[in-house]
Amino acid sequence: MNKKALHKLSSGLFLLSTKNGAQTNGCIINTVMQISSEPVLLTAAVSKNNLTHDLLLESKICAISVLSEEIPMDTIRRFGFQSGREADKFAAFAHKSAQNGAPYIMQNISAYFAGTVVNTVDAGTHTLFIIEVTEMDTLTEETPLTYAYYQSVKKGTSPKNAPTYQAEIAQKGYRCSICGYIAEVEELPADFVCPVCKQPREVFVKL
Repeated sequence: MNKKALHKLSSGLFLLSTKNGAQTNGCIINTVMQISSEPVLLTAAVSKNNLTHDLLLESKICAISVLSEEIPMDTIRRFGFQSGREADKFAAFAHKSAQNGAPYIMQNISAYFAGTVVNTVDAGTHTLFIIEVTEMDTLTEETPLTYAYYQSVKKGTSPKNAPTYQAEIAQKGYRCSICGYIAEVEELPADFVCPVCKQPREVFVKL
């Protein structure tokens, strides 16, 4: 089967965040959809390996931010490729709290939703959270980021916990261990900097 067909499914990129007690965390997801208008219900798929998943199961509250095309790759790297078990993901970002207490970042976000988990569905590697929206607003007029734009223009990849993750086809070159960018060259210059996440040569791994 040609798994590239999955890339043709239209989807966005979102930051799902939650707060459980004093602990906040968030992760990048690409599966959010509206399933009801009265009440407004959204469903979000979250990997069972993510800390955000476990916190959300406990707290039952969350915020979902719609990323815009202007979102820096460093923001995606922070929330998508770094574990909340190792760092406070929100420490470096201006953010607010929704009425339910869940945090959401302020910059390069098209809109946000906040709500309460009313049901869950076991979906293998992921859990589908059914969320009743209690608060929502638009923050900018920036174009929402689609997964296709993320791949084709921003040259982004999927973390292993994402449902869109696919094992890499053998390539020659070097891969950035931070954002996944692949430099198809025989040798990296000593002063090479990743054009996507601006990290130095040292973070690249030979393919």
